[in-house]
Amino acid sequence: MTAALIIEPPTASACPGCDRLARFVGIEAHESRGGPLHHDALAISKDESSQDESSTRLEDPALLRTMAAQKLDALAEEVRAEGWGWVECEIETESPGLDVRRYGTEAKDERVPTAEEARLMAALEAECRGLMKAYERNEEKCDPHDEAYCAQEQRLVGALEDVDRRIEAAHAALQEWTPEQMARLGALLRIDTWGGVVVHRGLFRRSDGPPVRGRGRLRRGPEFSDDLMRDLSAHRTAALQAALMQNTHVALATLVHRMAETLFERYGHGSDVVKVHVRVTGHEALVVDATGYEESPAGWLMRRADVEWAERLPGESAAMFGWLLAQDQTTLLALLAYCTARCIHAVSSHERCRDQSDAIAEALELDMADWWMAGAANFLDQVTRSRAVEFVREATGIDCSGAVARMKRSEAIQHCAAKLEGTRWLPTPLCPLPAAASTEAVDA
Repeated sequence: MTAALIIEPPTASACPGCDRLARFVGIEAHESRGGPLHHDALAISKDESSQDESSTRLEDPALLRTMAAQKLDALAEEVRAEGWGWVECEIETESPGLDVRRYGTEAKDERVPTAEEARLMAALEAECRGLMKAYERNEEKCDPHDEAYCAQEQRLVGALEDVDRRIEAAHAALQEWTPEQMARLGALLRIDTWGGVVVHRGLFRRSDGPPVRGRGRLRRGPEFSDDLMRDLSAHRTAALQAALMQNTHVALATLVHRMAETLFERYGHGSDVVKVHVRVTGHEALVVDATGYEESPAGWLMRRADVEWAERLPGESAAMFGWLLAQDQTTLLALLAYCTARCIHAVSSHERCRDQSDAIAEALELDMADWWMAGAANFLDQVTRSRAVEFVREATGIDCSGAVARMKRSEAIQHCAAKLEGTRWLPTPLCPLPAAASTEAVDA
């Protein structure tokens, strides 16, 4: 006879997540501590071949919580022995994912390789360079109808992918938390849906503010001022909005992703750039931060869409709902794309780190050079003369420091703006961020 575990629906006497705790503690352990059990005869068996089964219900949530806390604390001692600055346990929450959102995860440091590891990495880099040269030599032939060319290209692509994986694995092997990090950071133990224990390591409490790196870390000042970062990120937000409005597939995926991650509590860092509450990031909000927004391609496109949709939609809510019901799917998807686009808000005063806006930009194949151009008023006026000269050198290879040396600042800035015109050069806050290797924040 098989015993099936049944947990009562939540009541005033039942604890949130009793089913998780029961799986973690176990029926036998609960009963051995005097926990009352209730058996229902003739319950439907999960094994369809048998209906002669008793169902077991745990009837002491308080004891269950106590036993779960004791068992989790015992496991936490093993984690404390690793040397973390603090270790916490969570058992009360019905939705464990919500607690993890109170914490941030710091990436592991990359230690200095040993002599043998350094030799291996140098050999891998040399192998990669050799393969790249062979690939370039093969590309010079570039005859897609030549079987030898195609076979060589396929072989070299496979070899390059293999050596890239080995280089990534070699770097990954160097990733570890330093003693300084472990003393400053902590770990969180929680019980998952199936009664298993999940350990999150390398956490910092968000309430304590961002983590402070130790003396061993090199700290440099921000490349751009807070005001300029808001300006540039506001232009990027506008471009994301305009591009998303024109791509109904990505807009639908963006909206559904945001709703689904909220509904199923699968939160990702940075995903909240899609402000679906709904909070509108409209024309008036962006014009404050983005210099020249009204004359920009994205600003013009979004303003035109504002006017067109305002003219098409009925003036009151009830009438608008009826109008929407009468529309075809193409119209509804176009309006959905517009509304989702207006919920994008990626404006920030700080140095960019990869978030959901980068994933959306990649899906849209967004190139900010199509939406923004460095000029005097919208960018160069807000940086130093030497930086403007540096940007021209970066974009064109021309050193104009001698040409602007005797100019007034305004003339020098105009000179640099003219040199940048048509180059499609972008400052780093508007360039795509590389996809970072995923950090193992969760260790089972």
